[in-house]
Amino acid sequence: MIIMNILKFESTLKPSGKEYKKVVYWNRFIRTKKETIFLLILIAVALYILLSGTNEFVPLIIAAACIIYPIIVITQLNSSIKYHLAHRDKRETQSCTFTVMNNGILVDVPESEFTEVYKWDDMDKVYKAQGYYMFFNGNKLIVMLNIADMPDEMKQPIRIAIIKNMTPKKCKFS
Repeated sequence: MIIMNILKFESTLKPSGKEYKKVVYWNRFIRTKKETIFLLILIAVALYILLSGTNEFVPLIIAAACIIYPIIVITQLNSSIKYHLAHRDKRETQSCTFTVMNNGILVDVPESEFTEVYKWDDMDKVYKAQGYYMFFNGNKLIVMLNIADMPDEMKQPIRIAIIKNMTPKKCKFS
């Protein structure tokens, strides 16, 4: 429903299953690139040591550590995702109403009696990625809007509202 500067649609607070995993991976390795670069450097060091043909103990231990660390990071992340999906706040998957307004985004989850207004000024970055608009304050995810759940006639007005209320340097549409 479109009423003047108020745009409403139904969705859930956060994605589930594989969608959630994609968003977490995007947030950890694409949005914040430092860890990705570090892991790639470790893999490159390991490959360099292994391809140099050395049989010395210390370089081989360093190469092993450079390979094992990224495996541990990915395993730990997958474990965290699995744990979160099993123990998440029930309102994250309940039906809710998003209302995009001039002062912010109102989220209403009637089943949990939860209502919150996320003000535009409290969000310093917005990304369009993985089928969502994701709003952040620093590294903290504030709210997500599932683009697939928006009625077609509302997608463009919501995009315009986001651009209007978030300065261009804060909008990252990838």
